[in-house]
Amino acid sequence: MDRCISLSFNGGPLPEVVLNHSTPQGSPLSPILSSIYMSPPLCITADWKFHSLSLYIDDGSMFASDPMHSSAAGQAAAGFELSWLLLGWLGMAWQLTPDKTEFMIFQPLAPTQTS
Repeated sequence: MDRCISLSFNGGPLPEVVLNHSTPQGSPLSPILSSIYMSPPLCITADWKFHSLSLYIDDGSMFASDPMHSSAAGQAAAGFELSWLLLGWLGMAWQLTPDKTEFMIFQPLAPTQTS
């Protein structure tokens, strides 16, 4: 409570802003609150088969594995959609930033043939 922040933009100070909510950066309370907020999605996703969800404070990753990359991609997409719904249920869907979201596929190299 009763915290103020002041910012500078292009070398000029902006007016102070009073903060009456949120947790300050670096607060020891942040990991505890994050654990409380993220435990429902992690419990729900604990039963996923061949894909998983990992979260740490404001970062997350999803992993899917299948012999066919199209199946793995489908599992990852379904998991992402469920995660979006869960964050919406928690009132945190605004935290998901599509411009910081990446979809990567890793597959083994084809064996080389020798003659």
